[in-house]
Amino acid sequence: NQVTGCPTQLVIEKLLEIEADQNMLELYNEVILRDGSYVRASPNYHGEGPWFDFVNIQWEDDEGEAYFLPARCLAFYRKSNECMVLVHSVDVKSNGRVPGYRNSILTTHFKMHCSRNGTPVVYSINCASIDSSLLCYTQGSGDDPSKGSVMIVRPRNEWAYAWYVWNQCLRVKNSNRSSTKPMVDLGNEDMVGKVRKEIAKCIKEHGKTSMVIQF
Repeated sequence: NQVTGCPTQLVIEKLLEIEADQNMLELYNEVILRDGSYVRASPNYHGEGPWFDFVNIQWEDDEGEAYFLPARCLAFYRKSNECMVLVHSVDVKSNGRVPGYRNSILTTHFKMHCSRNGTPVVYSINCASIDSSLLCYTQGSGDDPSKGSVMIVRPRNEWAYAWYVWNQCLRVKNSNRSSTKPMVDLGNEDMVGKVRKEIAKCIKEHGKTSMVIQF
């Protein structure tokens, strides 16, 4: 209706395609995650305009290994007493390959996953696969990230370990400096890449970086 808004044409088409065997679907504007936080996919939130949150989704590769990838929530709906979400994921191959932008310790740049003709690639998954909400900024696309790129901010529970690893790497790198060998810059691209790999390794091994931080 005019208060809650209507699903976009993309959402309608994808639901009809994915859930062709369903006679009726109940759509929702928000869900509550396990940690009590709210995630929204509303065409017109409180009459103030669209609100479509980005979340971290847990996927599995061909070998059964779990990994996380950001996605934009387009709609929530109920199917056989299960809470489902329609998502538009980022393109994993675009990580660090967005022209004009460079990844940092706390931010990652992606393009949205689209087909060759520019149509968003949309998936329907169980809401249980949502790990957490994400802070995201669209770039060069107005309100439609599918036409541009997005900058994802690393979850705050990873910040402490990120700074810890960064500090350790800088101390090692700068320990042998001399008057002819200046200190490594904080934004050194090789250093940033090394720190990001260490954080990713920690998350893969322990699930949560906070598990291995010691002070």
